[in-house]
Amino acid sequence: DANEMKIAPYVVDGYNNRLILGKYDQFYARGIEDQSVEKFRVFKPGRHFTDPVSGESLGWEAVHLGDANLLKEGDPARLTITASYEDINIRDRLRPISVEQALPFFSPRAPENDKVRGVILDAPNKATELGPLSIVAINLGERENIRSGDVLRIRSQKTPKKDPFNGEKYFIPEENIGLALVFRTFEKVSYAIVTDSNRQVT
Repeated sequence: DANEMKIAPYVVDGYNNRLILGKYDQFYARGIEDQSVEKFRVFKPGRHFTDPVSGESLGWEAVHLGDANLLKEGDPARLTITASYEDINIRDRLRPISVEQALPFFSPRAPENDKVRGVILDAPNKATELGPLSIVAINLGERENIRSGDVLRIRSQKTPKKDPFNGEKYFIPEENIGLALVFRTFEKVSYAIVTDSNRQVT
């Protein structure tokens, strides 16, 4: 959320005055308050998710740039990059890794609230037409009691159309077009993988 983005520690300088950093490079960071934490994720703000129905801000996606270990405490502290997936730059943020978690085993199930309804917000690769094994972000999260392992039915939207003969407005009804398995949840947003579809998902 916006507050987490404001208080996150951030990269201020390269150890050798480098502006673009990669694996094994050292750098300085400010804002690390808990000096007992030794491992960090390095990220930058990505897409800002907004609920298309209510207009509510759902938060910013964190783009994972790499991992870093603390070498020397202080303000600024000195760290080294242990893994790099994209270039790391000045002003990129850090998030402490307090617990290393293994990939979970899922027991697919229906959500606790069978009346819950949401929408697909986006896909990481910006694709507009999706199919099986596509990853999607949805506007449902922990506050709606969505849990990892929940299976959601994907339905097409009710679409207005115009009759080709008399011009009357009619609607193409909602149709069941696939299933999605939730694998990661946050307060207002979750990520799911499309496991099955009988036509393109949008």
